[in-house]
Amino acid sequence: MGACFFTLFITFIFSTTLFVVALNRYSKKRSHQLPPSPPQFHSSATFYGSKPLIVIASHSLAHQALIANGAIFADRPQAIATESARKWALDALLNRLKSLSSSDEYHHTEIRDHIQHALFSLFTFICFGEKLEDMKIQDIKNLQRRLQSSFDEFKVLNLFPCLGKFVFLKRWEKLRQLRQDQEKLMENRKVEEKEIVTLCSEFFTAGIDTTSTALEWIMANLMKHPHIQDKLFKEIKGVISDGEVEIKDEDLRKMPYLRAIILESLRRHPPSHFLIPLTVTKDVVLGGFLVPKNNIVIFMVVEMGRNPNLWENPMEFKPERFLINGDFDISGTKEIKMMPFGVGKRMCPAYRLAMLHLKYFVANLVWHFNFNVLGRRCGFD
Repeated sequence: MGACFFTLFITFIFSTTLFVVALNRYSKKRSHQLPPSPPQFHSSATFYGSKPLIVIASHSLAHQALIANGAIFADRPQAIATESARKWALDALLNRLKSLSSSDEYHHTEIRDHIQHALFSLFTFICFGEKLEDMKIQDIKNLQRRLQSSFDEFKVLNLFPCLGKFVFLKRWEKLRQLRQDQEKLMENRKVEEKEIVTLCSEFFTAGIDTTSTALEWIMANLMKHPHIQDKLFKEIKGVISDGEVEIKDEDLRKMPYLRAIILESLRRHPPSHFLIPLTVTKDVVLGGFLVPKNNIVIFMVVEMGRNPNLWENPMEFKPERFLINGDFDISGTKEIKMMPFGVGKRMCPAYRLAMLHLKYFVANLVWHFNFNVLGRRCGFD
């Protein structure tokens, strides 16, 4: 065992040395330099495993990369809901909150788990075309949480795929067991192919946490700024009649202030601070620096939404800024000022669905409840 480990260690050192030498020679042959390493400015370069990782925080460089050179920046590193479904998920959420808020045992209600359960209910319906029992939904939720909490642990398997199965045997077995648990849990839900299991898992990962996180921030901002919540309630009241139980899709289109609140929250508190990494398909010059073929690039979402050169008083939560320009282009085709869903060829394909879900749940929650902070101030920025 000792001899085997020593051999692997020497192989790793030798391979790393060859890579560094090759990278230095590669860089010297190029007419453009690689982006500067940290500390970061508008863009910077570091290493992700064995490949350079380029971080871009500039809105203009992001537009140049994702719009002007969208096809080049479109690769990834290796490694639809019905109204009845939304209504079903909303009813479950409202019933849970009403039950808790009316109970003498509760002086306050934390809504995170209930929001996530409602979204898992909705997304399982989208995936499988049927309304699952709460126990099944909870099983899927628990499995996804186990998988997501292990991502960092499994990253090392991508560095040396051939050797990783033997050097990190326990981690490999854990990953394989998680995969088997996924297949067992989903095989009775009209899923036959392993690829579909993977797609469903990615669908849950990409759609639920991002939407629930965005929804939590929106509700937190409404609690921190009660005058904004009051203004939204008045807008809703002006659109639907007293006694209405549900705010429907056609009603949401008549609520510009609701859309402005959601956009402002996505600008101020995007669900993720970074976009999913991309790789470039060929050498490209960006901002005067060379981005070599197959290099990994990530974009800093949060910094763009808080750029004082683009936004007046960017740290202030002010939905009215989106009423001035009612047709704000979140796709970034003309200009990138924020990109919570990404932009260009790799923009989130379901961003319209995400906006619909956010508007639907926020409007109905505010219509049925008055949210406020109990006994303490909202201590977030």
